[in-house]
Amino acid sequence: MAVYGTERIESVERRNNSASGNPRYRVTLNSGYVHKTAADAQVNYGIEEYVGKVARIGYRNGEIVSVETTTREGMHDDDER
Repeated sequence: MAVYGTERIESVERRNNSASGNPRYRVTLNSGYVHKTAADAQVNYGIEEYVGKVARIGYRNGEIVSVETTTREGMHDDDER
C-alpha cells in the first residue's frame, strides 16, 4: 500500500540505472526531504516534467512510486472541495 503526500518537486537528479537497465532518480522536495524513485517503476519515465510543480506523490518503503499534478497545494485534481 502506498502513502501519499503533496509537495513541490524542487529538483530531479538522474542516478544509476536499476539492475534491469531502467532509469532511477533522486528527487528533492520543497520540505528538504530527498527520496529515490523505486527501481523499475513507471514513475521514472516522466518525473522530470514535474520539477517546479506541486504534485501528489505516492511512496512505498520510502521510495517514490507515483506522481500526479495537483491544482493547488494540499488538493488532488479529483478532489471536489
